[in-house]
Amino acid sequence: MSTPPATPRTTVRRAAERGRYDRTTLLAILDAAYVCHVAFQDERGHTHCLPTVCWREGDGLLIHGSNGSRMVRALAAGAQACVTVTHLDGLVLARSAFHHSMNYRSAVIYGIFELLSDERKSAALDGLMEHIAAGRATQVRAPDRNELAATTILRLPLDEFACKVREGGPKDDEADLGHPVWAGVLPLAVRPGAPRQALADATPTVVEEPAHVLQWRLASLSPGTARDLRADVGAPDTAVPRNDCGQPVGRPLPQWRGARAPRREAIEGNRVRLEPLDPARHGTALANALVGERAARDWTYLSVGPFTDRQAYLAYLEDAAASRDALHFAVVERTTGEAVGTIAFMRIDEGNGAIEIGHVTFSPRMQRSPAATEAVHLLMAEAFDTLGNRRLEWKCDALNARSCRAADRFGFRLEGLFRQAVVYKHRSRDTAWFALTDEEWPQVRARHRAWLAPANFDETGRQRAAMKDVAVVLEDRAAPRGAA
Repeated sequence: MSTPPATPRTTVRRAAERGRYDRTTLLAILDAAYVCHVAFQDERGHTHCLPTVCWREGDGLLIHGSNGSRMVRALAAGAQACVTVTHLDGLVLARSAFHHSMNYRSAVIYGIFELLSDERKSAALDGLMEHIAAGRATQVRAPDRNELAATTILRLPLDEFACKVREGGPKDDEADLGHPVWAGVLPLAVRPGAPRQALADATPTVVEEPAHVLQWRLASLSPGTARDLRADVGAPDTAVPRNDCGQPVGRPLPQWRGARAPRREAIEGNRVRLEPLDPARHGTALANALVGERAARDWTYLSVGPFTDRQAYLAYLEDAAASRDALHFAVVERTTGEAVGTIAFMRIDEGNGAIEIGHVTFSPRMQRSPAATEAVHLLMAEAFDTLGNRRLEWKCDALNARSCRAADRFGFRLEGLFRQAVVYKHRSRDTAWFALTDEEWPQVRARHRAWLAPANFDETGRQRAAMKDVAVVLEDRAAPRGAA
């Protein structure tokens, strides 16, 4: 695809140095867009500019709509069109009001839309699905004959276009450079939010998240969208400690003496009790729940297992029970006295006050239950309140959707994705790295306690409020005086 020459209506005249006429820039702008604006005149001579979904196929920009749409009818009849796409990348704050600006990438395309034939509709709509989420086209129900017949797809050739790009800082007049005011760029970006599954009456159970949804979830938990701003951001410079050289340094900890080592002692809860792992006491019940083909999927993302042989699993328990790091606990139901899972402290760093929760294996009846939440909460409370750690970590395979969701639900923050961090079971693992600090723990602890309280469950045992809803209430209560 060659780059067409600029035309009188595509030549950038204002700030001409920002004009771009190469196809590489155009395609990058279009491929990052989900929405364009289409300007056209209808049959009565009225001018409109309407937003609509767009996607690219080769050297054409595609849009679609109902056959009865005013825009679709006008464009299909050959009306001249002007299509624009804009990405806003930042607010540029200059030293003078006049020179404030914005950083952006924009494209303008002129032309006449072509009507796509019926034979090409299905493939074109597959392209839309792939533009929305890679792999989606093969997972959803394809459009039926009636849906295709009711839909018009239009294609605009990329033959007459111009792009305009602004980047960098403010362009102040030389006389203003000494003016004592902050100047620079406030970056802007579109960021994903946490996926929310829509449950239908016909499919009331949670469906496993496909790869494109999991990747979206990880992006939504990234430090850029999670709480990554320290309390002193925006505070005066005096709030940040500095050394004798005037350099910013970390908060002093003159009284720090390290965390205590975890003990091989039981930890009591209301629904469960965490007991030091004892194969003789806990092995039979754990093997009944976690050995065999039915339990195979529960071991997919762990470094060991799955176990089809009870003796092999019991031998694993013997090794686990003898370990000091990881320090394994059995999760025991208080009502039955039966072991229903295991959990462990690992990567124990007393000097720095850091510790990790791992080796979480819960029986099917334990999974997604208040007892499971309490088991994790008990170990979190032990790490902070009893042992005095400053930092608690949770790490998992980045493709383990259940573990990533659990970390977020328990109040951990995603700190990063460590690519190709581990080789296990003859495959590569990208590790999602979550953590929680002692400064964040009091609010998380209160949220856990409010959710676990008996009043939060009805007579059938169903929760009245989800953990995230409990968190919103507590965060409002915890807002400082005078906060909006």
